[in-house]
Amino acid sequence: MRFTVAVLAVALLGCLRPAAAQEEQVTITITKDMPLADFIDGAAVTVGKPILYDPGGQRFQKNQTMGVDVTKNVPKGKELDLIRAILAFYEITLIPVGPQGYDVFLAIDSRSTNNLVKNKALFVPWESLREYADRDGLYLMTSVPVKHIENLTMLRTALSTMVTPAGIGRVHEVPGANRIILMDYAPTVAAMARVIQEMDVDPKPIVTATILLKHAEAIALANTLKELFVAADQQQAAPRGQGAYMAVAPAPRIAAYEPGNAIVVVAAEDDLARIREVVKQLDVPPTE
Repeated sequence: MRFTVAVLAVALLGCLRPAAAQEEQVTITITKDMPLADFIDGAAVTVGKPILYDPGGQRFQKNQTMGVDVTKNVPKGKELDLIRAILAFYEITLIPVGPQGYDVFLAIDSRSTNNLVKNKALFVPWESLREYADRDGLYLMTSVPVKHIENLTMLRTALSTMVTPAGIGRVHEVPGANRIILMDYAPTVAAMARVIQEMDVDPKPIVTATILLKHAEAIALANTLKELFVAADQQQAAPRGQGAYMAVAPAPRIAAYEPGNAIVVVAAEDDLARIREVVKQLDVPPTE
């Protein structure tokens, strides 16, 4: 059964008259045999703006129907978010075009018109991305500052595995500004920004300590500690070198101070704690 635009508009615009303490609701009704084109026509009436589409497009030529019976109440003002999310399931993206206040929407197949989707991305400051994390079907872009991650190229490579395929999602690094530019649908952009924040942490501070020895000889123990901590760290140099995603603490530096029979250590706090523990175990009276 093919719904007329007028009948669908009534279904979509069925606002409930709330009590004084209730929020005004908009009822959106979908039926299995409702043509996708009819849903878009009714959605235009609901949001109060024209939604243009190509009736000769592949999805409309196949007379695709919605395929499900749904009745959903949403707070007034949120109906566009729900309509956009529903259309995203059918791989249709709503793109605003035209001057502000007089804009209209284009309903386009996101798989075949990627350039138009990206050119009309909505810019959202990265601090506000949490508010958009559930906005399915909304294509946006943001710029995320990076403070501690050293290799932005490798960070981009890692994030690129998360983007929407077929060239829709994009990640670009800007080394001079220490920023990563993200372009994709809102939930994906929000997720990538959270990953950056989780990884972009300040490395542990470096401290200097002098460990006085009671029994062990400083030079011999210093050489042993270098074998245990410095040589092992150099064998795993990739995470600490230019290939690292993140800034990490350098390898410990260990030296013997012969006049005071002491070990001087420059290292991150957790490395220093491990070195102290080894010194404690080795700085013992010689056995007879």
